[in-house]
Amino acid sequence: MSSTHVGITRTRSTLQPREARKSQFNDWDLIRRSNVDCGYKKVLRFRSAIYPAVKSRAMTLTPAKVSRRPKGTLSASLLDSGDRNSSLSGSIDHFDPDQFFKGEFDFDAEEPEEPPLYPHLVHKPGTYAQEMYLKACRLQGITRSARCYKMLAGEAVVLPRQGLGPDDVKACAIALAETMNIHTLDFTENMIGTKGAEYIALLITENNFIKNLNLADNNLGPDAVKLIADSVKKTDSLSSISLAGNGLSGTRCVAVKSLIEDSLNLKVLDLSNNDLGDVGVDIVAESLAFNDTIERLDLGNNQVTNITKLAQTLSKNTGLVQLNLSSNGLHVSGCRDLARALEKNTTLRELNLAKNRIDRACLNNLFGGLKKNAFLRVLKIDFNPLNSEDAMHVLTFITENPAIGLSHIYMDSIDVQANFVQTLNTLKQAREITITYGKIIGTDLGIHDLDEALVLEATDFVVFEELSRVIGLDIENFVKGSQFVCAVLYADGLFVYT
Repeated sequence: MSSTHVGITRTRSTLQPREARKSQFNDWDLIRRSNVDCGYKKVLRFRSAIYPAVKSRAMTLTPAKVSRRPKGTLSASLLDSGDRNSSLSGSIDHFDPDQFFKGEFDFDAEEPEEPPLYPHLVHKPGTYAQEMYLKACRLQGITRSARCYKMLAGEAVVLPRQGLGPDDVKACAIALAETMNIHTLDFTENMIGTKGAEYIALLITENNFIKNLNLADNNLGPDAVKLIADSVKKTDSLSSISLAGNGLSGTRCVAVKSLIEDSLNLKVLDLSNNDLGDVGVDIVAESLAFNDTIERLDLGNNQVTNITKLAQTLSKNTGLVQLNLSSNGLHVSGCRDLARALEKNTTLRELNLAKNRIDRACLNNLFGGLKKNAFLRVLKIDFNPLNSEDAMHVLTFITENPAIGLSHIYMDSIDVQANFVQTLNTLKQAREITITYGKIIGTDLGIHDLDEALVLEATDFVVFEELSRVIGLDIENFVKGSQFVCAVLYADGLFVYT
């Protein structure tokens, strides 16, 4: 009768080449913690197989107990005596607690370790996210970012202008897949591309603790933005996202339509510097009509001149609190549309109209809507073609309409006359209001020593403005009064001919 020997054949694991490991890594297997076989889990599995108590202790939150003994107690000679039990009992009978705690203690089986020969090369274990990041970089064969590694232990990963590529973003996304403490990601002005946007989209789907995402100035394009928008719709955990400077001009802005219409928790959306134009802003306005959760919308620097549809949406929208339309070309028609919207809107609190070619005619149209609005608090109209008389016109309007809700007006670029300051101080006694303005014309007649670099970079407008301040005369209004002014600057003086 023959006996059959049954055995288990074990094969030695061979190291896979980097190409094979990289191809497996591209399958996104490491995005979940359950698929990661880290060193800690291996050690815990080995120890739990030998010592069952380790496994039970690992499942609890109580720390392991460390046995301690006083030096010189229970010596080897005592344990080597004939009757071990009697010797031990005798030592316990004569045990003095006061003397016990006065002695010096050492830990069992603990010996001092020698310091490493090269301490600067010894890796100090970090958080789980940091260890995952190092492993991801090693598997992809890329150089780790010391800044990224450091920030993985905090609450925000801010990496603007670091030259990150898709592989770098992938390693960071894998490390962040299961973290719960990081809530902000900032990849401003990097080179993540469409592939990097795909990894971020997967990360958003996996991690519901990320609330703020900044992908500004990455030139993502509509395809990459659509990937981000689809992932936001699935999880709906983001509250703030910046897609500024990503080439969403014209009809390419359709990529953010679903992001606006279907998101329920998105509160801040930045679409500035995208050259949206009138077509792109119309698409945003149509989408905004179906959204009442977005509170802050940035449409600055988008070459917008016609905001008719946006004004129509604004008159019905009940969620928008801050609207930035700076660095566009609204002019008279745009201010007229805004005035109609402000007559009906009751939720908007801040409106930014800086750098929009706003003059006296634009102000008159805008004031027509503000007369019937008691909810707008902040108005920014700086860096527009407005002069000291226009600034006084603003004060007159506020004085004559005490029911308006404006409390902060920004006119930092507008120089004013001395009577403007006096009128403002009188107005402050009647109501609470803050108005910022430029210089006071004619109060400083001294010639300041300017930096040579600033003088060389000065434009004609800067020289013209400095001339008005020095001589205490508003030359622009003087020219409008059908007077001809010729200012000739010599090395030894200043002469003005009229």
